[in-house]
Amino acid sequence: MHECRQGGSRSVTAKLLLRNNNILIPEDLVIEILLWLPVKSLVRFRCVCKFWEHLLTTNLNFTGLYYDRQF
Repeated sequence: MHECRQGGSRSVTAKLLLRNNNILIPEDLVIEILLWLPVKSLVRFRCVCKFWEHLLTTNLNFTGLYYDRQF
């Protein structure tokens, strides 16, 4: 599980979609959702947490999957 920090002592995970309800979403589902988003949104989402930054900038598997989905 990858942990993200958000303001002060509040801790949120990369798998967490709804913070108030604590609904966890599997990492592969998060990746599948991100694959459908436009590049402009992905660039903005790099600052969500370190895991997403790594996924969106240096993970060649995600980059390849995204490229294949678009073309």
